[in-house]
Amino acid sequence: MEDLNPIQKSEGGRDVVSARLLYAYLEVSSNFTTWFNRRVEEYGFQEKVDFIPFLEESTGGRQAQDFVITLSMAKELSMVEKTPKGQEARRYFIECEQKLRSLAQSPRPLLPTTYKEAVAALLSELEAKEKLEHELALAAPAVAFTKLVSDSEDLLTIGELAKTLNIPKVGRNTLFRWLRRDGYLMKNNLPYQKEVTKGLFKVKQRVLGHRSDLNNLQAQTMVTGKGAIELTKRYKPADSL
Repeated sequence: MEDLNPIQKSEGGRDVVSARLLYAYLEVSSNFTTWFNRRVEEYGFQEKVDFIPFLEESTGGRQAQDFVITLSMAKELSMVEKTPKGQEARRYFIECEQKLRSLAQSPRPLLPTTYKEAVAALLSELEAKEKLEHELALAAPAVAFTKLVSDSEDLLTIGELAKTLNIPKVGRNTLFRWLRRDGYLMKNNLPYQKEVTKGLFKVKQRVLGHRSDLNNLQAQTMVTGKGAIELTKRYKPADSL
């Protein structure tokens, strides 16, 4: 939940989340715009008080409508769904509110009052900075790779992903079986719509044989950069058949 719907600061300093990402997590069956407008009308949420509309960055097509919503609104939207996903999201937002409240109430550290305390504080700060720079340097290659793959528009076939995972005795067919078992793919090896909405998969039409007519088209499941990252974390050599 934290990875899917990270809390961000608005320009006014309020803690907000994306309504569209919450909608995807809750796996609501109705259209996003229909769902959001209905909830606003039913529960009296107010624009510029509980939510603010904005357009997502265009990826070449029409810009999608989204809303930044307050934690209180996110918690209420999760609660009214009355599903396990809704309850899980509600608990997450309650925990976030408690953590933020705790941070706001925590006492500020006392400033050094003597030269000795000031030197000790400075040394501690320098050590912490050096440690952080060292950790960032070690993590830089992995971070760069993750960003490169996540932002990439290149798509992988299931077979190519299986090679990337590099798990002994696990090839294309085994990976298909795992993805069906774990609810990513349907029986026909095409992704569920919720997984497409999350940005993990795309479906492409490919031509069979040498004739390029509509009768020779076949749908093919492709893995996005975001999907490759999630599935690489999900499936490790310890996974068994």
